[in-house]
Amino acid sequence: MNTMENIDLPPWDSIDPALTAERIAAIAAIIRDETDAKIDARDPRDWNWNIGCDCHAWVLNRMHASAKGEHADWLFMESEPGNLDLTFRIGGKDGVQVKLYRPDAPGQPERTLRQANEELKTFQEALLDLAPAPDPAIRFAVDKDDTGRVTRVTLVQLTLDGKLLYPWTVWVSDTTVRSIDDTPKPEGVELEEPNVMLPEDEEQADEKDKKDKQEGA
Repeated sequence: MNTMENIDLPPWDSIDPALTAERIAAIAAIIRDETDAKIDARDPRDWNWNIGCDCHAWVLNRMHASAKGEHADWLFMESEPGNLDLTFRIGGKDGVQVKLYRPDAPGQPERTLRQANEELKTFQEALLDLAPAPDPAIRFAVDKDDTGRVTRVTLVQLTLDGKLLYPWTVWVSDTTVRSIDDTPKPEGVELEEPNVMLPEDEEQADEKDKKDKQEGA
């Protein structure tokens, strides 16, 4: 998953209407802003190892706070506060289940899918192996640079064996890349039909002007 380019249809059309541009951009902003805030607050006692853990904790704390505050109408937290394996839903309690992971971390994306496989196995055993296969897993893939800062946040859809089905770049640090936007655009303005003249029409008009001037004289 080194290169993840957007495909034609956005996630609110290709996956679920609950995954609007505003909502997934808000999640990406929490990830980026809380990571930057922790790195900006580091001091000589911090090592890269604990900085990474602290950044993750800061993101989780902000997610729980947002689910009770500014994004309470669509962000639902399944994981309890303090649970490092963050699971949440976009679109309310019955919305799309999502998690976070780093594509370059050891054992990924298999590690982020392991719990889904275990849950499926338990569910199938309970129903005598008659349970249908779940929808592909939805994840926010968070890429970081050597300093630990977020460089890209991508919404991905994965099969339970780790195959990438769908990537959508939500935010990237490269300012030349345009961010997604599904906000309503202003209505178009109807313009008057332009007055277009061909060269021969201009010549005829000039000759008519000359003739009118001669007759007027």
